[in-house]
Amino acid sequence: MDCLPKTILDFDVFYQEHTTSEFAKLGTVLDASPNVEVIGRQARACILDAIFDNASNPPAAVHKVFHNSNRNGNGDAPATKRFTSPQLTTMYEAVQGLVYKYSTPTWSADPIAIELVIMLKEYARQIDFEHDFQQDMEQ
Repeated sequence: MDCLPKTILDFDVFYQEHTTSEFAKLGTVLDASPNVEVIGRQARACILDAIFDNASNPPAAVHKVFHNSNRNGNGDAPATKRFTSPQLTTMYEAVQGLVYKYSTPTWSADPIAIELVIMLKEYARQIDFEHDFQQDMEQ
């Protein structure tokens, strides 16, 4: 069994209202996968558009929203959910560890590892920014 990654997807880019390169990359991998039945490329874009249309214009009885962290009015409002400075430090260090691992010569020629490092560096930048903001809020 071939267990090597075929591509890498950036979750933050994948869920966009219009077809993205991340969405197309997933389709390309599925198209090339043996024993995987997939719908046609043109149909995929139509279905994706229909999903977002349903999410943004639901019937009155149904409320579909992506990334709804306050489902059915239960739970804290998203703005009140924050990581602490120590949690953000742990996250940053974990991401930096992965950047280091996949930046070593062992992975330097692997295009998927190169793309992963680019994504991880962006996540590290975002975590670092949030960490600085959170430290200001805690003082």
